[in-house]
Amino acid sequence: MPRGIYKKTKEHLQKISITRKRMFKEGKIKIRPKEIHGEKNPRWNGGKSKHQKGYIMILKPTHPQAQSKGYVPEHRLIMEKHVGRLLKKNEVVHHINGDVTDNRLENLRLLTMREHMKIHDKRRKRDVKGRFA
Repeated sequence: MPRGIYKKTKEHLQKISITRKRMFKEGKIKIRPKEIHGEKNPRWNGGKSKHQKGYIMILKPTHPQAQSKGYVPEHRLIMEKHVGRLLKKNEVVHHINGDVTDNRLENLRLLTMREHMKIHDKRRKRDVKGRFA
């Protein structure tokens, strides 16, 4: 095998992990081991995260509609609390002003998927033949 390229075995990865922990404790490295999760992690932000599309996500691993890492969109939680039940799969929470970080109740509206698509279809531009651009 070329120099610097090797097969990462389970034993090798365990040795690296143990070495990293020892070096951190001795103060030789400043990067904390990856095993620190949740509230013990110095970067813990109270279970809030920002989705790549800008939505604010809340850590609720026990929620029935939680995503793979246990996060639920904050606007859905606010609407569920307002209506007093879990939202159905075909229900969408629409941000009236278009700002996905503005999760005030007066900016949220509960719609069906069909109603939501109608709102956004009106906003989409059409070409000369009436097709969506």
